Amino acid sequence: MRLPHVLLAAAAATLALPAGPPAAKAQNLAPDAVGNAFYPRTIKVRQGAKVAFKIGGFHDVVFPAKGHPLPAFHVPDPARPVAGATDAAGAAYWFNGQPGWFIDPVNVVPTGDGVIDGKAVDGSGVYQGEGAPPDYVATFSKKGTYRYVCTIHPGMKGKVQVVSRHAKAPSKRDDAKAVDKQVGRTVKLAAKLDAEQITGNVVRAGNDRKEVAFLRFFPAERSIKAGETVTFEMSKRSTEIHNVVFGTPDLTADAASRFISIGASGIGYDAFSVYPSDPGTIAYDGSNHGNGLINLGLMDADPGTSLPARESVSFPAAGTYTFICTVHGPSMHGTVTVS
Repeated sequence: MRLPHVLLAAAAATLALPAGPPAAKAQNLAPDAVGNAFYPRTIKVRQGAKVAFKIGGFHDVVFPAKGHPLPAFHVPDPARPVAGATDAAGAAYWFNGQPGWFIDPVNVVPTGDGVIDGKAVDGSGVYQGEGAPPDYVATFSKKGTYRYVCTIHPGMKGKVQVVSRHAKAPSKRDDAKAVDKQVGRTVKLAAKLDAEQITGNVVRAGNDRKEVAFLRFFPAERSIKAGETVTFEMSKRSTEIHNVVFGTPDLTADAASRFISIGASGIGYDAFSVYPSDPGTIAYDGSNHGNGLINLGLMDADPGTSLPARESVSFPAAGTYTFICTVHGPSMHGTVTVS
């Protein structure tokens, strides 16, 4: 999918560019769907123009220095290993000694002066206050092509082409039409993906393609026979990360609340939500680890990380077993019913 270039109407004008679909149009998306894209992806502006990135949802906007790739949003750090992790029965988890996972500060803290020239990193940071994030305003004073990304969602990227102050510019109506056209494609694709049926003993964490991502399991309810195995998988081109955590609602909600924390070692992920509770395929009967709390580990579809794209769990005994994604909280939940 390619978006036509959009010219800014005047050299001193400010173009509003949503990170995620504009709020008024996002309500047309299928339930639990998000659009992990910039609207539009490609723009042309005159020298001196400003672009106000309107951040809707959990996104950032980062312009890397030319020739210097940005660090990943989250990375394992062997210098800061997991330590002291135990289960409810008091047994040490196998992942003690494994690298802790941390968010690189360059992706969290606002960086640069907002004047984009490709010489240094400029970025919005991740908004941590209450309410809607403020706009991230970038100024483009030199001709050239400047690429930017959301470091949180791999594949969410855009491009600003800066041209002479004397270049032609279409009307605001043309700008709005370009955005509407891209949003329309997002809404149409989300509806198509929402209607797809995932067959077999498979549960997909989201049913994603291109910019569309779902914060929902497909299907949210799966029925199997005792002794069978369910495979939880990512979509091939998802821009999200997910995990699958089984346990009672109070225990899984508590695990979700501890997913990200700030400590002496930095901003990190709780090791329980990152690593599988046990290596290999887990046999789950609701009593594992003393309280029935297990995790299949973080998964993504990004070939640049060490995370897997699928994990499996077997169910030897009949029962109804609930699970959530602790990355996105208890609202992303499901059940496996074993007969």
